[in-house]
Amino acid sequence: MRRLITKNPKVSRKRVRKDEDGVALITTLLLLLLMTGMAVAMVFSVNSDMMINGYYRNFRGSFYAADSGLNIARQQMLNQILAAVPATFTATTQPIPAGTDAAVRASILSTYGSYQAPTGTSGPSATSWPEKYRISDVSLLQNSCTVVGGGGTCAAPTGTVTGYRYVYTYSMTAKGQSQGSEEASIADSGTLVINATLAPAGPTSTSFAAWGMFIDQYDICSGAYLVPGTISGPVFTNGAWTFGTTGKYTFTDDVGSASKNFGYQFSGGCYQSSAQNMTKSGTTIAPTYQGAVSLGANTVPLPDNDYSQVRAVLDGKGVDTTA
Repeated sequence: MRRLITKNPKVSRKRVRKDEDGVALITTLLLLLLMTGMAVAMVFSVNSDMMINGYYRNFRGSFYAADSGLNIARQQMLNQILAAVPATFTATTQPIPAGTDAAVRASILSTYGSYQAPTGTSGPSATSWPEKYRISDVSLLQNSCTVVGGGGTCAAPTGTVTGYRYVYTYSMTAKGQSQGSEEASIADSGTLVINATLAPAGPTSTSFAAWGMFIDQYDICSGAYLVPGTISGPVFTNGAWTFGTTGKYTFTDDVGSASKNFGYQFSGGCYQSSAQNMTKSGTTIAPTYQGAVSLGANTVPLPDNDYSQVRAVLDGKGVDTTA
């Protein structure tokens, strides 16, 4: 005798659902753990970047502070050497005394040997990025001193001395800091050249014979103009220079005049100007000056008579009163 047994489909589906309880929770926890790990990794990455940027920023700030310190100390070194040159000195006494280099070196170390801000701590700089510098080492040595225009040594010059030329070699090391204790160090070395030129202390008179070409009377825009061409040697006139359009002018040395203006003679008229060139109606007059140009200078007195003028050509004075 056979027995027929049938399943209850409702009971089977209920049992399957009961076996799947908790799968969604586990999946959620795994996703949450994964997202937490990613968030922690991002935090570490961002924090590392911020630390790297901070170190770089502090290093660059320290570097610029040290660079500013070098520029400040170098300029102060030059200023102190120049300050050692007196306003007046004689041709037989060198202007910068021996030992100036050692005194300047000691002053730089004393002034900038400890940390200080490049621009002070007041005003707008008080809110700027905190930077400071110090000069840790300075070397300054007078390398040479040369007598200009004469001979001998700077301590014992000979001949007609017109000046002195000093050459100093230096080296400096600056250290800079910004935030924290991070420090940057920069070394600099170079040469300082000082030219001390002698000039007469009082007014001097120049003889007309000192000029390669000297013209006493030359009125500006008087109807005549200077012949074009190349003029060698210094030239001067107690009047004024007037130029025309028939050729080019080239002056190889200094040009001077008592007048404050040049004259430019064009076909349409003559114009006065202190400018060194002029253009009218498409035509340009532009003399070439290879030396200095001096307008409005004092007139140069002439000797009283013709034989004194002749003698002035020989001795530059022309003060004889007899033929």
